[in-house]
Amino acid sequence: MNEGAFEDVVLRHLNSLYAFAKGLTGTAEGADDLVQETYLKATRCKHQYKPDTNCKAWLFTVMKNLFLNDCRQRKREVLVGNFFLDEGEDNPVFMSISIQPTPDLKIDLEKAFASLPENLRLVVMLRDQEGLEYTEIAEIFCCPVGTVMSRLSRGRARIKKFFLEQ
Repeated sequence: MNEGAFEDVVLRHLNSLYAFAKGLTGTAEGADDLVQETYLKATRCKHQYKPDTNCKAWLFTVMKNLFLNDCRQRKREVLVGNFFLDEGEDNPVFMSISIQPTPDLKIDLEKAFASLPENLRLVVMLRDQEGLEYTEIAEIFCCPVGTVMSRLSRGRARIKKFFLEQ
């Protein structure tokens, strides 16, 4: 894959990478830095990318590994990030659990996501917000597909419970 074609493929996924980075770091500044590091690392390691595979999943894996390496180096705890709906979005990701739209829905979703442990929050975000397949998420987190399905189910159940208790 030539340089320009690779850049085009990577640039198509910048918004998704930013949302994932914000979920990992919990801050806009941290997300900006992580996206930039991911782009640089992907560019340096493009020879490792297999053109017939899912570039988005590969980039998410690169990002996750960079984030975890940074956490290990700094010996700090992983920050709990927030989930943000796009401005003006009328149909939130979780309409399937029969949430009635309210003016405070965005705030409530942020609270629901913040209450999830990171391993559940990130799987729900990657599946329901980014639309990744179970196998792609399993590759990103180096775990079996069954673990992804279990985490997704538990995460969705906790979000549903959060809304039912309000």
